[in-house]
Amino acid sequence: MLRCEKSNETQFLKSKILKFSQELKIKEQNIEGKIFIENLRFYKTSFSYNSKFPYTLEVDVSFQGKIRARGTSKGLEWFSSKILTQNGFSKIKINRFIRKSIVDKIQNRLSYFGLGLNGYYEIKRINWK
Repeated sequence: MLRCEKSNETQFLKSKILKFSQELKIKEQNIEGKIFIENLRFYKTSFSYNSKFPYTLEVDVSFQGKIRARGTSKGLEWFSSKILTQNGFSKIKINRFIRKSIVDKIQNRLSYFGLGLNGYYEIKRINWK
């Protein structure tokens, strides 16, 4: 079982990333809005893609914006957070779509600090604002 690492190095990186990654804008064909990195967790692992930093990273984000999806009777529409409460839309599929859409933006921001995500599955929580 992995344990969350709380060393001085990881706490320093976490504070700097949260300070300098306040707002990431995204505008693509089916999604537009802002992403906020809310929290980071580091887990010590024996295997890592970055040998200088042997940690696995988990990211929690907040999303403020709209998603373009096919409604029940109409064609493609723009939906805000109300899409989560409507019938016919799966919360799991919507969050997976958001994860896959924003992983590149978060990966680019974390690369400034020498960190990286292994995949979209390391974005754990998505809060809608």
